[in-house]
Parts: sequence; C-alpha cells; structure tokens
Amino acid sequence: MLDLDDFKQVNDNFGHKIGDRMLQEVAQIMKAQLREYDFLARYAGDEFVAIVQGLINTQAVELCERFESAVRVFSHPVRHDESARVGLSAGCAVFGIDGETMDELLTAADQAMYRNKATHKTGRTAAARG
Repeated sequence: MLDLDDFKQVNDNFGHKIGDRMLQEVAQIMKAQLREYDFLARYAGDEFVAIVQGLINTQAVELCERFESAVRVFSHPVRHDESARVGLSAGCAVFGIDGETMDELLTAADQAMYRNKATHKTGRTAAARG
C-alpha cells in the first residue's frame, strides 16, 4: 500500500490540475520500480496498491524503501522558480505471514503504511524544530 505524503498541500498551493499531473508522474516513478508483470493501481485519492508476486518479506520491505526513495527525490516543476514535491509512505504485507485473503493483506499493508506515515510525520516535526 502506497500513500503520498503532503499531497493535499500540492492541490491547495498549486491547484488540482498540477495535483493530477503529479499523481500521473509519481505513478510512473513507482511503476519503474516494478517488473513488467507486477501490478500497480490507484486505490483511492492519493493511495496506490502494488501487487507483487514471489517476494519474501525482506524483499518486499526493500521494494517499499525503493518506492519511497524514488518519490522523495522527484519534484514537479510548477513555475520557473517553484516545484511541487511529495513524500511517500509505503507498507507491505506478505501472503501467508500477514494474511491469506486479499482483504487481510490489504488491511495489513494499510496498517503498516499508516505506521510508516506516522514515523515520517514525527521525523518531519523533529526536523522542523531542529
């Protein structure tokens, strides 16, 4: 499960047209991290789901880290002196460990993603206080 961090600020500051373009570009960045037979779809709002076969737990965690790193370095030019940026919080679930049905896996991945998102927010708040 993949959720954009601070995406609302992009829509609020630059408009929904830029937000829509950002969603498309971020989707392409995430898709580039996958094999051609893996599945990536927009799940809701600024959330995406990736279904990836044949990975063990450590490989799934590494894939989440690659998603986050790839999105973190991306910026979408808006005006000559401004660009829009978002972060990404990812959470994974592994069949047989975290669940055995699609619903169980989506719930487990969603919970892991929200734990990760809370960690990101805590890190940003601490960095802002400096």
